[in-house]
Amino acid sequence: MDSRIRENYRYLALEQSDEILINLAGSYDYLELPYYVSQSLENMGQRVLPTCKEMLDAYITPLFLEKARLAGLTIPEYYISNGYFEPPVIIDPINPFMIKSRTVRHTPRRQTISRSMTRNFTYAICCQDIPENAHIMNPYNRRGI
Repeated sequence: MDSRIRENYRYLALEQSDEILINLAGSYDYLELPYYVSQSLENMGQRVLPTCKEMLDAYITPLFLEKARLAGLTIPEYYISNGYFEPPVIIDPINPFMIKSRTVRHTPRRQTISRSMTRNFTYAICCQDIPENAHIMNPYNRRGI
């Protein structure tokens, strides 16, 4: 087993009743070490959460939102578009080569943003409506957007 994966086993917790390991290693992005920790465990026949499939699905916004809704969580209204959106909205790409989201409060640059986020209308986008009087926080600098 790769020594980097062995090093990161320290971030695993064992759920005793079902003999399931829980991967607490951090970012589960594809091609990141925590993803490969779970992949290695799955390949050895060990039950681990989250599974690799769950990790990949979590980064596809509409799948993430629907799974949250099915689990009983409150989610914002959202729609999938090939370019049209109505601000205020949070836009997430449905594009395997792009991960950056955009928050759009006003309409002046709607066409430019739409073209950029869809890669010239090639990929769809997921648009989450921002409720009136909502305050969006940036988790990295703790300032409202």
